[in-house]
Amino acid sequence: MIDLRTLYITTGCVSLCLGMLQLTAFSTRRFDRWVMIWGFSSVLLGLGVLLTGLRDLLPAAVAVHAGNLATVPGYLLLLATMRMFAGKRPNWVAYGLVAAPMAPMLFGLWSDPADFAPRVALISALCAVCDLLIFRQAVKLYREEGLTSALITQGLFAVTATLYCARTFAALAGWLGEDLFATSPPLQTGLAVVASTVVALRSLSFLLMAVERSDKAWERLVFRDPVTSALNAAGLKASFERWRDAVAPSHQTLSVVSLKIEGLERVSEASGPAAAERLLQFVVAAAARHGHGDQMLARTSGGHFNLLLPSVDRSSADALVKRIRSQFELVAMRSLTTLRPTISAGIIEVSAHMPVLDLLLEQAEEARGGGETPAKRSLVTA
Repeated sequence: MIDLRTLYITTGCVSLCLGMLQLTAFSTRRFDRWVMIWGFSSVLLGLGVLLTGLRDLLPAAVAVHAGNLATVPGYLLLLATMRMFAGKRPNWVAYGLVAAPMAPMLFGLWSDPADFAPRVALISALCAVCDLLIFRQAVKLYREEGLTSALITQGLFAVTATLYCARTFAALAGWLGEDLFATSPPLQTGLAVVASTVVALRSLSFLLMAVERSDKAWERLVFRDPVTSALNAAGLKASFERWRDAVAPSHQTLSVVSLKIEGLERVSEASGPAAAERLLQFVVAAAARHGHGDQMLARTSGGHFNLLLPSVDRSSADALVKRIRSQFELVAMRSLTTLRPTISAGIIEVSAHMPVLDLLLEQAEEARGGGETPAKRSLVTA
């Protein structure tokens, strides 16, 4: 038989230790402010759970009232942590408006230790709402930043939100009994066991999201062009090698396109570097709109781009280049009143077991030839 009191005390101590560790990490000044808020949240939640576990061993004013006083702001700080991690400002006024009316209920209307069920229902409802809001923010993080670890966060907070909703309903229905530890109904014990496990995992999910975001930031610095967010030369090489390793030993068609904005220097001299940067971004936007899901687009220098199209033949690549050129020239005509930059392109098609990237790019550049009409060349190698 699981000792529910021991479970509460252990969970509270673990959360307190995690909170102190998070605050210590923030004190090194190597982390953002959300880590500090996360640490305070963990400390308060741990203190609330620990004091709850010491109920009947400490005076009610300490075990019940101080425990609730720590739990409510602790959970609101957890919501603030998630918003700060997502780059949003916490709505402290709204949090205060939520916490303010709970104080007279917890410390006045339901202050007696016998008022166990209504206190549980109120705090569980607050925790469920916070978990649902955190779940919603995790969904946005996955959509906006592509953090795979945000999916884990969604799952964990969905579980705890469901558990808190169940606990709220059970408390209102009178299924939890009249005391937390005196009888320990099976439902109460089961919910506590699952919740304590998932709550510990939730802290790890925040850590996973932070690590994944850091990795993506380093990847952007190393493999992405800062102006267009397209791949740079190193990023193109890494993506090409991953593709080549994935398709080996099959002979898969690959079209390689060399694109260059003709007249970019004149635009920069006449309208400034910002106008030239917009033209570079137009090319990337057009390629993303009309291209293929597995294409690899890189800006290698100045107004020069390389586009690798796996499983695309030369005629399809030619049609794609025409669509990119058409959209680019339309946007350029609208944004520039006098200059008319255009795009020249060279296309090669290769079917090879282990193609060499540098050779492919050189051959595509030779096929381009610097003209405004795309050159085409077909290469078939063993």
